[in-house]
Amino acid sequence: MGSLKKSSYTIPLPDGATIQNGIATWTSKGKKRTGKLSGENRFFCQSEFWIAKYTDENGKVREVSTKTKNRNAALRFLVKLENEVQQVRAGVLSRKDIDVAHARIASIEKHLADFFIYQEAKGVKERQIKDDKSMFPRLFDEADIKNLPDISRSTLDRWIVAARIEHKRGPRTINSYCPGGTYWPSEPEFA
Repeated sequence: MGSLKKSSYTIPLPDGATIQNGIATWTSKGKKRTGKLSGENRFFCQSEFWIAKYTDENGKVREVSTKTKNRNAALRFLVKLENEVQQVRAGVLSRKDIDVAHARIASIEKHLADFFIYQEAKGVKERQIKDDKSMFPRLFDEADIKNLPDISRSTLDRWIVAARIEHKRGPRTINSYCPGGTYWPSEPEFA
């Protein structure tokens, strides 16, 4: 069975802090804060987010941020991780199946960040990366694309029509948004 915890770390003591019996007290953003001292001029802090600790299908202990402050939500996340491990162990799913499912629901921003890292590693020119970092988020925002399943030919066709009519973009500009070459709607809805 896995467990939940909050990670601890130390940070420098803020200006104006008072120390009494190993506890530092200070005011931050209008609220009184306290922290247990950890050596000279440092104190312990606890992360707001829960960490899920579980054993994967290969017997390796893993710790993953649940990205939530709510303990119940973190517990549900942990149960989901453990269910995935059980399904892989039972041969119902493979790890690749689970990774693909996670990628499908991941935000488009995460995929874009991974894509830009890939471009840099591949040696794509800085100018191209800069252009892509400007254009792709704009395209996905205008087309209301939040994750991979939102991308379809009809979604892109509607975006092209809107780009042409509403945003007054020409064919060359629209094509510059499409990596790998030219893309035009199957049946143009504009003349």
